[in-house]
Amino acid sequence: MCLWAAGLSVSRCRLGVVCGMENPTIVLNSTTYQPHNTTMVNDTLCTLGSDTSRPMLVVAASSLDYLFRLWPYFCQKVKWARDYGWTMGLWLGSLPERLAMTVGDECRGSEEMSEKRLAELSRRLKSSLYTGRGVNSNHYNKILAVRAALETHAEVTYVDLDTIVLGEPRAREDVFFPAGRLFWHPKSSAFFIRRSPLASELLCAWVHWRCGFKDQYALWHALLRVASHHGCVEYNNEVFNFTYKKLLGVESHPERKTARTLLKMAPQLFEWPTCPEFRYRENWHDRVIHKTIAKGHVANFTYGDNHTITVQDMFQDFDGGDGEHLQALGPHSLADLLEAIKD
Repeated sequence: MCLWAAGLSVSRCRLGVVCGMENPTIVLNSTTYQPHNTTMVNDTLCTLGSDTSRPMLVVAASSLDYLFRLWPYFCQKVKWARDYGWTMGLWLGSLPERLAMTVGDECRGSEEMSEKRLAELSRRLKSSLYTGRGVNSNHYNKILAVRAALETHAEVTYVDLDTIVLGEPRAREDVFFPAGRLFWHPKSSAFFIRRSPLASELLCAWVHWRCGFKDQYALWHALLRVASHHGCVEYNNEVFNFTYKKLLGVESHPERKTARTLLKMAPQLFEWPTCPEFRYRENWHDRVIHKTIAKGHVANFTYGDNHTITVQDMFQDFDGGDGEHLQALGPHSLADLLEAIKD
């Protein structure tokens, strides 16, 4: 299942961060970068903190340019990791070409890979911050990041860069995803993984069955395949009979055609599996706020010798676009921001 990982090498580096908008700086080993002075970095996990007995909070960025685009949210996570005594991990690199350009065997016959859907995805990739070099986007980098983090840390929490982390996860299970009524239908913007056979199996399966722009589509299939392998559920690749877009509403809109068709096709997928080897749950992530940021919602800040950093602004509708709340993400309390950014 993890044959895709053969030949992939991961570099390591020490991470340093100067947060704030007045002097946005990141240090990789001993080299300093700012938004006007970046470089390409591939397949590298950089860490701030050396206590491997504590968990790691890890994020993934395809490039330093992308990281600086979400700089205030990254700084909030650096502060959170410091406050809780966790290691902060940053994965840098675009999805390796041989993974970006190919899909899993079962994906080839899926609705997501139909000619019409591929044309739609091609248009979307051209304008997305997550664009990679093929049909699979840089969303899948999170899996490479977590696998690398688990080599040194027994417990790892991954969060997307465009999230705000509020509290510390407490998990007995080996795998945690954001809450949902259907066990196989979580979001992948934040999750907890404990080093374990189940975690290894799921991460390997997730990339093995990669299938298009959104990693959640492959995750849903992988969760069901792994659960089926452990005898928890009967699954015959039903997910791939629908596009990702159609499956999004299965949980929140059970009255819609896709949900009714899937229920008729595979009623067992609407029941929570109970089996001891599948140590998997969906909760915790009421402590992570994730809000999609409109592409045009940006704020500009001047630093240094008349340089400018442009960042995505999830508070634009709330603060009038002046960036006040973005500056508060690093050093200050988030209590006054929460109502403004909840969906």
